[in-house]
Amino acid sequence: MKEEKRDPYKHKERWLKWKAEIQANGGISEISKVNSEIILKYLFDMELGLNRGKGSPRKPRMPSRLNDLRGKMVFFAQNFKERYGIDDLTKVDEEVLFRFIGEMENGIIKKKDGNNFNDIKTFARDFKAFWNWYMKTNRKKDIIIKDIVEDLNARPKDEAQFVFLKVDELKKLLNSIKFEYRVLICFILDSCMRPPTETNNANNADLSEDLKEIHIRDEIVKAGSFGRTNKLMICPKLLKEYIKQKKLGKNDFLFNTVSSCANKYLQRKSEELFGNGMTRGGKPYNKLTLYDFRHIACCYWSKILDKDRDIMRRFGWKQSNKIYYYSKFLEDDEAGNFILDESLDTEKKLNKTEEENKMLKEKLSYFE
Repeated sequence: MKEEKRDPYKHKERWLKWKAEIQANGGISEISKVNSEIILKYLFDMELGLNRGKGSPRKPRMPSRLNDLRGKMVFFAQNFKERYGIDDLTKVDEEVLFRFIGEMENGIIKKKDGNNFNDIKTFARDFKAFWNWYMKTNRKKDIIIKDIVEDLNARPKDEAQFVFLKVDELKKLLNSIKFEYRVLICFILDSCMRPPTETNNANNADLSEDLKEIHIRDEIVKAGSFGRTNKLMICPKLLKEYIKQKKLGKNDFLFNTVSSCANKYLQRKSEELFGNGMTRGGKPYNKLTLYDFRHIACCYWSKILDKDRDIMRRFGWKQSNKIYYYSKFLEDDEAGNFILDESLDTEKKLNKTEEENKMLKEKLSYFE
């Protein structure tokens, strides 16, 4: 029996809980009845894969996508009502829609925290998807709905900001944190996998016998990415000790990371070591998260590997545009020694860890 992909963000649980709540409440309570009915019909069709737009995959949408869609559709319903007095999304016209997207782009419409949106293109895309669904469902009834989204577009997402650590900062952090987090971070830097969705779904059987390769299965990768096998150059020795300590069987998952806990721990450690100043990536040290280590890995591997196709394969990208974005964060003198230096330092730390474990066992023997 095929094992279900692990869901560290609990997308499925959240979707089912929300469905149960709206059924108990008789609809989406925070918007009008007419909007609630049309949005629920849309979401439930997407859940089944019905009435998809032209060229869209004919398959059910995943809970992660459904949660994103419901959030955006409620956002649209609330804002069209508040700003334009329109209490029915199907009554929105082209002029109002374009004005709304323009106000998001210009910072007039902001997020709840008061900051500007930086991913407006996805809002335009998702309203397009909704409207195309609305036209298609009516076309089946021989009702023609005007296409108000044909020319709708928005500026692309702003370049991602992240916490960037230089090689010496990486070493300092790795030498200061818990062994299990050190292993996980080195594994992310080495395997280039996405935490926690991919790393939490990696199991012992995905590693080669000598722990020098990881097979990243198709079924655990992000939608739009692909499976691949990456060589491991930093973490094999660490993995060997980690697997031994955790007593992991061949089919056990390697990591059971709770991102919120890991991120709080890393942020506290990073601030202790480096303060709260700004990094080259556009975010301060005390905002460090696990996912930042994939961004950091992108920076270094983009300099280490010569060919774009090798970088794209390692990170599971189908387009090369990200390569040039990440490579700009490195100074010339930082580009060459990341893998070698880090693997040597890792081995030293591992030897220290083995010595500490030996001493601990000796201490515990007195109590036996």
